[in-house]
Amino acid sequence: QGQPTVSFLSTAAGPYRHYVGVAALVLAVAIVPARVRRAATIHKMPGYDLLVEGSKAILNRGVSVRAIKADFLPPGADPEYLYTVLGGRLNRNGEWVARIADDGLVFYDQTNPR
Repeated sequence: QGQPTVSFLSTAAGPYRHYVGVAALVLAVAIVPARVRRAATIHKMPGYDLLVEGSKAILNRGVSVRAIKADFLPPGADPEYLYTVLGGRLNRNGEWVARIADDGLVFYDQTNPR
């Protein structure tokens, strides 16, 4: 009761606690530029502009598509996500698969030819 609290940093550093604080500040300042550089590129996906262009073209065409493919995207990227964000709806029973080419043009492949 009534005991003063002592931080771990001040007891561990002893007479050098001032230097520990300065070192921590220098470390924090050194890390920030690397994080800022990474954050500046995190939203830059290769081919994003082509995906936007192609998704808008599919929406404007008004075709009921089952799926969207874009072979130029990096592995793990979802070519259908942006289409749905823009208001498009995929019809899993649809007759067409849209394929966005690496120049932004859209081609349609019929899944159930009649």
